[in-house]
Amino acid sequence: MSSLSNLANEGYGYFSDGEHGSITVSNQSNSDFISGMMVSGMDNPHGGTIEMGLYNAAINPTSSATLSAKHKARYTGAAEVVELTTTPEGEFLGMDNYVGRSNVDADFDNGTVAANVAYDYHPHSNPTATNTSTIAMNNGRIVGTSFVGDTHYSLDQSNIAITSQHGQMVGTFAGAEGNTAGGSFLGQLAGSVTRADGTVRDIQTLYGGTFVAGQVCQNLACN
Repeated sequence: MSSLSNLANEGYGYFSDGEHGSITVSNQSNSDFISGMMVSGMDNPHGGTIEMGLYNAAINPTSSATLSAKHKARYTGAAEVVELTTTPEGEFLGMDNYVGRSNVDADFDNGTVAANVAYDYHPHSNPTATNTSTIAMNNGRIVGTSFVGDTHYSLDQSNIAITSQHGQMVGTFAGAEGNTAGGSFLGQLAGSVTRADGTVRDIQTLYGGTFVAGQVCQNLACN
């Protein structure tokens, strides 16, 4: 499965000119079960198909399907349930019940990620594991409740890096204790983060930088 460092070499449109777009969910941990799901096809903003494959460490892929627009499918794997919905406008409207010890790479161009994109982190076999989730956009929008991190151990750490070229992130972001942010952002960012203890912080406070249009924020600070 793709890691963030080699996305650009695999044609997924990371920092691209809008030719491609994809959502990739992959497990890159050292746990005893490595699985994930790759979703592609978001380069067609007027419909088309989404190609999905369920993977593990040894088999490429174990299951796959091609879906028409507005079609919803549910894949159930050994520790995970993934529900996916698309629309003819190229929106990605739900990664609602992803449960597993995995990283999330969401990389898309000119699309929308909206409403209850949830990530549930259950590191039962590795309670000190560090999880890294990345959202990368090019003229895309992330709207609504976009991230849910569920940590079960005090030593969990979920690192969320957001990178965009002229994208927008609007709404409420739900996080968990141990969530930090890094990477860079170019575009517009608004909203708040609700921590596991119930406290609410705005994006600027939690991420340690000021995120405004035209500024590049990297390593928790704006240059």
